[in-house]
Amino acid sequence: MPIPAVCSPSQLFNDPLVRGRAVNNLVYWISQIIGSIVIGLLLDSPRVKRRTRAFLGWGILLTMVFIVHIWAYFYQRWVLRRSALYQVANSS
Repeated sequence: MPIPAVCSPSQLFNDPLVRGRAVNNLVYWISQIIGSIVIGLLLDSPRVKRRTRAFLGWGILLTMVFIVHIWAYFYQRWVLRRSALYQVANSS
């Protein structure tokens, strides 16, 4: 919902999507906290040699980057196809 230049607090906070955004924000930050704890414990583990931890850290990082970018590519293709079909259907 775009926020207009002049709006009252009731217009801003009575949006039905606010709860959905709040839940999304909560899940995002909890995931960030859990992920950073797991990576921190993994990379600071004294049971694994430093060289192995370094390669493991790089491997996890590169794997996650590729997963996110490949998912974003397919999601963007899906959105573009869906918006193109919507425009064709409603172009009368």
